[in-house]
Formats: sequence, structure tokens, C-alpha cells
Amino acid sequence: MANPSYSDLVSRLQEIKQNDPNFVRRINELVSINELLATLNTAKSLDETLDIILLTILGQCICLKGAIFVKSGESWRTGISKGVKATDLKPEALSLSPEWNDLPQIIYMNESTPKGMETLKDLFHRLFPIRNEGNLVGLICLGTSMLPNRGRDKDEMMATIADFGGVLIGNHSYREDLEQVNKQLQVQLFQLNTLYEVTGSFARCLENEQVFHILSQTLMGQFLISRCAVVAFGRNCKVLFQRNLKLESDKLGLTSSFVPLSEWPEEARERCDVSCEKMAAFMKENRLRYALPIAGETMREGVLLLGDRMDRKPLAPADKNFVLSLARQSAAAVDNIRLQKEAAEKRRMERELQFAREIQQKLLPKDVPIIEGYDLAVEMRPYYDVGGDFYDFIPMEDGRLIICLADVSGKSLPASMIMSTAQSSLRALNAFSSHTPKEIIEKLNLHMWQSTQSNKFVTMFYAVLDPVEHLLTYINAGHNHPIMVRPDKSTELLGVGGMVIGLFPSAVYRVGTVTFDVGSELVIYTDGLSEVTRDENSEEEYGDERMLKTLLEIGNDGTAVEKKDKIIADAMAFSSNRMVDDLTLLLVRRNEKP
Repeated sequence: MANPSYSDLVSRLQEIKQNDPNFVRRINELVSINELLATLNTAKSLDETLDIILLTILGQCICLKGAIFVKSGESWRTGISKGVKATDLKPEALSLSPEWNDLPQIIYMNESTPKGMETLKDLFHRLFPIRNEGNLVGLICLGTSMLPNRGRDKDEMMATIADFGGVLIGNHSYREDLEQVNKQLQVQLFQLNTLYEVTGSFARCLENEQVFHILSQTLMGQFLISRCAVVAFGRNCKVLFQRNLKLESDKLGLTSSFVPLSEWPEEARERCDVSCEKMAAFMKENRLRYALPIAGETMREGVLLLGDRMDRKPLAPADKNFVLSLARQSAAAVDNIRLQKEAAEKRRMERELQFAREIQQKLLPKDVPIIEGYDLAVEMRPYYDVGGDFYDFIPMEDGRLIICLADVSGKSLPASMIMSTAQSSLRALNAFSSHTPKEIIEKLNLHMWQSTQSNKFVTMFYAVLDPVEHLLTYINAGHNHPIMVRPDKSTELLGVGGMVIGLFPSAVYRVGTVTFDVGSELVIYTDGLSEVTRDENSEEEYGDERMLKTLLEIGNDGTAVEKKDKIIADAMAFSSNRMVDDLTLLLVRRNEKP
């Protein structure tokens, strides 16, 4: 079918016009709606859109009074009004009855007033619900038309405009929601970048005060919060850091018992919600509004107190979460500083222990002396880097050899310091050849009693070996009894002497003498060898009998070093290489005649 010509369209329109007396009015309304839509497309805000709609409706209906109410969350607000006092509108009086979703397109207030709209009855004549996707989003309210019957003729057009208004209000609402979401995302992105930068700054801090200084600067830059304090909890609450507070003392005068720090909620609390009255009073006095924990993964460092923003705006929930994140990062930084200091202190202690070990090793004899007819071997294993055991070989001018093995009470560095004192004192006393073993030990006992604590002592086996007469003169000062093993496998314990050294100033010591027969062996040791246990939960010790049995099983074969190594290896196998104390073993053997 061919397209109708212009003259055909004109003829048809004239025919419709003759049959429909409202034809011209409808055409004018369509033109008006088209112009309205064109104007609405230029609107840049919801308020401008509502203004255009209301002015158009008032012009079409010849009304002097009108208003548009817009739904905002769970309440109503006045979007725009003309010819009505704002105090008379009272949008808060409008209810949100579920029945409103079923309102007709046109409501005549003089015929029926919906429940909840009673406050509008005296102000307006007609209401047009504005819907978007079936949901009520607004109300167009009109007063009485100035021309008789003029209002009802335009009602269908007003309802159509209301439908367009619902679409536009929905679009503006979506746009505002999108802008709000974009704004929140931008803020969150900015805060994430800030957290990243602040975390890097925290990582470079060496002291807690540096961490809190960066934290306060960040709060100032982000929220214009210029007043803050960090309070540490302990036996007494103490201000660790403050900015722009005038404090006479860093003590708050209260304890942490009012609320354990471990139970402090992980949230920013306002001053009115702080349960401790003294803390709340301190906050009020110093114009501090918020309190939140500085909490790390392993422990809580204290509480961060913040003042008001300089613009007096309250912190939004998202802002509080961001501040809480900053506080967590600062807690992690403080925790990291503590760990770094502990690691540095540990390294320092290790260096000092290594230095002490080197000194202790230098105090010990570098080589085992070589004596014709005798074979000597010794080994010392400290329980820690340094220990309290020591041994010494001191050659005498007449060819005799002083052999000493001692054990200081305790372990590690304190024991090693007493060991150094005992060894140096012993060497100094032996420099006087006129002193007998009894005089040397008694003088050493007095000196140690004067120079050490009352609960510290030394056990010692002190002996003088005469390689010509083959005699061993000794004093056992509270030490494990050395074992003399004869060629016929008989044994003798060397226990003559006296009490431990350093406990009583007037201790008296006796001197013992024993012959050193050919093939005899003397085993001197500390309790770190005999007292090793089979495992941590066992009370079964290696003991003297097991050590003696091992020595007898070895027999006369092998050197003193080999026998020493086998005894220690057997003890370590028994205890699965677990030591309980410093371990020292000294073995002296008289060789067979050539």
C-alpha cells in the first residue's frame, strides 16, 4: 500500500476533528507534553526537574497553589511548592501506609481522602501519585483551578505527566545513588592509598613515639582532628603520646581494672559510652570525643583518644572504621618495633656470649701437657655458649703437675664469671711455691666467700701429680668422687677433702694421697656427665656405674683420648644427645712400662 499523501492526512484529521470535539485539546496536550519533555531533558538536578513539572502543571490547570512531595527513605520531604507556606505543608505528618501503593491515578480530596493524608485535605483539591517501576516515589498536589471544569479536563494529562515524573525521579534517584557510590569508592580508594603510605611510614619507625606522631599527622590530614592522646594500660594508666593537650602529668590517676584492655570493644566509642567515669572525665576535660583500642594481632597496646574535627562534624561509621584500621596498623608497628628491639637485644646477647666464650676458651689450657709415662685427655662441653665448668693444668718448677677440675653452681654467663674468678685466683695462689695444697684450697675458699654471693659455690678436685714418685696428692672440695681404676679392674673413689668452696670462710680441708700404679687410670668428671637422663620425663641417670662399666669394657686398648671419646659418646647415646648441665671429663692414664 502506498504511503498517504499530505492532503490525505489533512483530510483524515479534519474527519477526526468533526467526530471528536476534544481533538484539538488533545493535540495541544501532546504538543505541551512534547515541549515539557524537551525542557526536562535540560534539567540538571532533581529540584530543577520538579520545578519544571510543577510550573507546567499549574499553567495547564490554571492553579495558584501546588506542591510535589518526594519519598526519602522511610519518610517524605517537600521537593517543590508554589503558593503554599512551607510551615503549612508538614511532610513529616504523612504516613507510609502500605495501602498507598494501590492509590488511583487521580485522587479528589473532597470525594475521598486516603488514610494518612488528612493534613493535605485543607490545602489541596487533587493528588496525582508518582510511581517508578510500580513503587510510589512522590505525590503531585494541586489546589482548586481558577476556571470552572478546567481541572478535570486536564486530569488525564496530569496523570501522564505524573508518570513521566516517576521515570525522571527514578532516574535522578539512580544517578544520585550511583554518584554516592562513586564518591564512597573514591573515598575508600583514597583511604586505602593512605593506609598503604602510612604502613610504609610505620615500617621505617624505630621508636613508638614516631609511630604515634605519624598517626596524629594522618588524623589531622584526613579529618582535621588536631587533639589526640595515646593511653597505655598497665598497673597505672599513662599517657604515652599527646598532641595539643595541656597535661600537668602523664599519669591519669586510674588503673586499668575498670575494663580489661583485652575486653575493650574493637570499635570507636564516643565519650558518653566510655564506662569508666575517670576516663570519661579526662576526655571531657581535654575535649576528647572518641576512644578506640590500639589493638594488634598478639596484644593490645593501649587506647587512642581523639578530639572533635575542626569542622565539628561527627565521624561517619566509615570514618570510624578507617580510624580503627589506622589504629590497628599503628599497633602492628609498635609490636614490630618491640620485636625488632628484642631481636637486636638477642643479637647483642649472642655477641656478648660469643665474646665470653672466646675469653673462657682462652682461659683454658691450649694444649694437654705431655708427661713421660702418662697419657692425658680432657673435653669440656658447656650447656650454653659459656659454662661454669673449668679445668686447668699448672706445671710446677720441680716437674710435678697440678691438675684441677671444678664445677661452679649455676649455668651460662653468671657461672662463667665465677669460674673466671676461681680459675684466676687459683693460678695466682699456685704462683707461691711455698704454699701446700691445703693452704691453697683454704685461701681460695676464703677469697671466693668474700667475692661471691652467699648462694654461689664451687666444687673442685685439686691434685698434684708426681710423675717420678708416681704419687697423686689431692683435695676433693665437695666434687664428684673421681674414680681410680687399677690394672686388676679394682676401683678406688677419691673423696678425701672437705666441703664445697665459697660457702663458709673457715672451712677446713684434708689432703689425700694415692699411688699411681702402671696401667692405672684416673677418671675425673662433673655431674653434667653422670646426671644425664634417658629422656625429659625419666629420672633414670647415666650414673657412675654405667660410666665405670663403659671404661672397663674398653680395657687397656686405646689412648686416653679414645677412651674419653667413647665414654662421652656412650653417655650421649644414653640421653639421645640431650645435656642437663655443663659436661667435663678428664682422664689420666699411666702407661705400661716400655
